[in-house]
Amino acid sequence: MTIASTKMRSSPQQQRAKITVERIVSAAESLLAEEGWPGFTTNALAKRVGCPVATIYRYFPDKHRLARIVAESAIAEWNSELADFEQAFRSSDDFFYTWSTYSEIFLGLLRKSPRTMAARRAMLAVPELRALDREDTRQIALKLSELVKLRIDVTAERSLAIASTLIESILDLVDRTADSDIDDNEARALFSELRLMHHSYLSALGLGPK
Repeated sequence: MTIASTKMRSSPQQQRAKITVERIVSAAESLLAEEGWPGFTTNALAKRVGCPVATIYRYFPDKHRLARIVAESAIAEWNSELADFEQAFRSSDDFFYTWSTYSEIFLGLLRKSPRTMAARRAMLAVPELRALDREDTRQIALKLSELVKLRIDVTAERSLAIASTLIESILDLVDRTADSDIDDNEARALFSELRLMHHSYLSALGLGPK
């Protein structure tokens, strides 16, 4: 993981310091994923890393800055995983099938990756990170709305509303399970119900399965 020095209090110069910073960020990811925002403290983080709290503050001004680094890294990860979705939609005749495939990939990525689950938990708790998430979601929705408009005759505003509805419903499901004891089987059952809702919604729009 590359960490921009502008996000840090001081930039590590020696290899040993760089390794320490990587360990701090990695521990921040796992701590957020396991304990959520209430358990994400610099004391707990220092204990997990095995270093003094002062070491953390040497490089990061506060836990919010660390959480932002985790969130930005997670956003880059899931955007990378979904990089080819636009081409997949353009080359497929079945919008519903392609959407179902990619929404399942997206849901699995968010639930399976400790980094992305940690980021979702932080985004739910910190307004600044929520804003970051909203902007990224908006960018994805804009891309999907263009693909919707290629298939059905609707205004740009309507196509964006359709795309946003689809994406936000996936994120709502992830966020419902992020801070709960819902296991993978329950999550899959919920996703199956959501898929049925998407089927009805897209069919009514003329974007149902071929």
